[in-house]
Formats: sequence, C-alpha cells, structure tokens
Amino acid sequence: MAVPKPAREGGTDRFDTRPIDGLFQFQYQPVDQIETLQSAIQALSAPIDSYLEDHILSAEFHAVAHGATKEQIGHIAIHGGSLLTQFYLQPWARRWGQSLYREIIRRLGLTAALVPTCDEFFLSHALDDYVDLHKQAYFFVTGAPVAPWDDMPGLHFRQATMTDHAATAALNDGFIDKLEERIARGEIHIGALDGAVVALGIRERGRLLPDCASIGMLVAQAHRQQGIGTRMIRYLRSVCEGQGLQPLAGCAYDNPLSKRTLEAAGMVTTTQLLRISYIQPA
Repeated sequence: MAVPKPAREGGTDRFDTRPIDGLFQFQYQPVDQIETLQSAIQALSAPIDSYLEDHILSAEFHAVAHGATKEQIGHIAIHGGSLLTQFYLQPWARRWGQSLYREIIRRLGLTAALVPTCDEFFLSHALDDYVDLHKQAYFFVTGAPVAPWDDMPGLHFRQATMTDHAATAALNDGFIDKLEERIARGEIHIGALDGAVVALGIRERGRLLPDCASIGMLVAQAHRQQGIGTRMIRYLRSVCEGQGLQPLAGCAYDNPLSKRTLEAAGMVTTTQLLRISYIQPA
C-alpha cells in the first residue's frame, strides 16, 4: 500500500515508551511500516470518506509491540499531537484493550478522539471515559440506483480542464484545496448552465480504500435550491461507477440542506463521525 510518510508531530518527544503491564510498548513507525493498518481498515463495517482518511494518514503512528517478542500487535495514530484517529489491536490482544487505551490517553494527555461509528473496536474503547461527545458528520454510501442528471434544459456536466481554472477558482471560495493540482489530476468536474459555470464537483479516490472515491459539490449561491446540486451528485456517482469505484460522501451533522441533497441523489447514511473529548471543552 503506497501512502505518504507524515512528519513526526509534537506528541513524539513526550511519549513515555515504558512497557505497559510489563507486556506492551509503543514504538514510533512511519505509516508504511504499520503492519496492522490494513487489518484495521478491513475490520470497518462501512467505508470512510477522504476527510477522515486525511486525518489518519497525516497522523503520527506508533506500533503497539509485544515487550518480549517485539511483534507488532496493533497501532495508534495521533493527529496534531492531541487527537487520536486510530486505535487497533489484533483479536488475541484485545483483553488488554481498556488498560492500553486509558494509558494512551493518560501518557499523551490526549484531548479527543475522532471515531467513525463503523469502527466498533475503536468506538467501544473511546466511549469508556469521555466527558463530551460531538456528532461531527454523516458518511454516505449509495442507496437507490443513480437517477438522471441530464434532465434540466441547458445544464451540462463534464470533467474540468485547465482552461476552466479561472471560472472554477472564482466559484471555489476555498471549498476545494489545491484546485489547480486537482484539475490536472482529473478530480474536478463542472456543471455549466447555458454555458456559465454554476457548480463544482470533486471525485477524490481513496488512499486507504482505493476501490472507493469521495464525492462532493458546490453550487453558486444564485443557483441553489434548483436541483443542480442533486444532479451534480448523481453525475459524480455515474463517473465513479463507470470507473468501477464505490461513491462515498460526507456532510456536517448540522447541515441538513447538504444531507437532503445527498439523499435526493440516492445516497444513504448508516455511519456517523464522532469527536469524543476527554477534557471538558472550553
């Protein structure tokens, strides 16, 4: 699995590497040397979108190793020095899961964990001693078959080219990062109404889940609530499915308009992303 190697973050220098219960110790490892990462991803009951992928892959990883054999029996990922984004142990070692999790929080002084509800093992431990729980986002997968997206007169969708950079940048307003790079990689799509660009779409292939692609869209303010966003999502679904990729999407928990748009495009949610805090938020 080819994934980027993140820089070591602030948590490293203060990490107490003494063995826990005389059995396990933590060892910093680049993400591509974490032997249990694929097992953790395969254990998910539903896929995760690119937002959470980014918070995992840009984190600092530590292998959980057996103190005697040095065998990797699990791992943790810490984003920004204070946010836990992965906690995984092989099944035979899970009897020590609670004590290990509590020791991770204590030794590092972690303030929160970012946990998808499709990660049952991580979630069950994250809920033990929390002080606050914030429902952050919904994750969507396909439900109903893709419906027409080309049934609005004058509205057309296509992949963006570099000649579209000025028009897409004017509409973007910070919604999509690295816009020029993404256009060059073929990730950006546009919706044009009577020749004018009125919508942006993104199709970002997964790095942890390469058979999936996260999709999203933005519609110009003057053209919202006309069904353009729904049609953009339907179009992006068709692009993914034509490439043999499973479309995924996400939206903030407190954004009912985006949720309704995704549902109107045939997407359904069975997974939420939770931010679980271990100290009282200010």
